[in-house]
Order: sequence, then structure tokens, then C-alpha cells
Amino acid sequence: VTEKLGESVQRRAADYLPSCSTVKDALSASSVGIKGDGVSSMHDATEGGVLGGLYELAEASVRRIEVDPLRIFVSEETRKICSLFRLDPLTTLSEGTLIITCSKKKTDQVQRKLSRAGIPSYVVGEVVKEGPSGLLLVGNERRAKRYLPPYYDPYWNAYSRAVKKGWR
Repeated sequence: VTEKLGESVQRRAADYLPSCSTVKDALSASSVGIKGDGVSSMHDATEGGVLGGLYELAEASVRRIEVDPLRIFVSEETRKICSLFRLDPLTTLSEGTLIITCSKKKTDQVQRKLSRAGIPSYVVGEVVKEGPSGLLLVGNERRAKRYLPPYYDPYWNAYSRAVKKGWR
């Protein structure tokens, strides 16, 4: 993999391992308050990626979540690795990513708390009470589209192929 991505990308990607926990993120965000006073839900976007996690949150809360996929941050390392393995970075393993919903009036405060803890955060959409539940992908460059997750996370097939090729 290092030969294909370069040593710098490999090293930066390996440095992600310590940030796979979302405990610090959850404690920082919830310190603002919970329910109507702040954070209303949190979900680790491990299996199925960010879009899978958002879909699960929408279904569990019986709400519609509208998200612009272009606003979801994807690091350079993640883009390159996913490209190498032909994976969509928004639908594959995203361990260490915490999805947070909170009241609109507390969004800035939650983001400041996360920032003070050294945790970057991004507003990528909103929870909508009216209409059918589920995840709706919206944005200027495409029509709104209902998201249905794949049956399984594509990461596992890519991992299996890499092991068979002897990649480490």
C-alpha cells in the first residue's frame, strides 16, 4: 500500500488509529447540555460510514435528516485510500467519526466545545420533523435523493481482496 500511496500518506493514515474512539467527542459535545438544552443524539459512524450512520439515526428517531454530501469532510488520506480500494468514503468504515444532532440554537456552542478539545466538526445538514423519515441527500448540484444503505459495508470486500494480494 505504501508503494501505491506514498510514505507520507501511509504515515498520516496510520496516525489515525489513536483517534478511533469517540468518547472525548461525546463528552465534549454533551457538556453543553442534552435534549432541548443541547445534544439530542449521537452515533458513531463505524459500519456503513457517515451516510449509513445518518440513515440509522434518521430511522431510529423517526425523523428525516437532510444532508448535503458535499459538506461532509473527507481527509486527503481517506480519499486516496478509498480511491485505491475503489470505495466511496461516505459509505464505508468511518470509525472515530461521531455524528451529533443538537438544537439549532446550541450548534455554535457545541462546535466551540469540540474545537476547544481539538476536535474538528462540520454542520452537514438538518433534522426535519415534517415528512417521511429517512435520509435525504440534498445539494445545489443534484436533485434531492433518498438514501438507502448497501446491504453490507464494502470495506470488508476490499479488505479481503487486499489480504489475498498480500498487501499490508
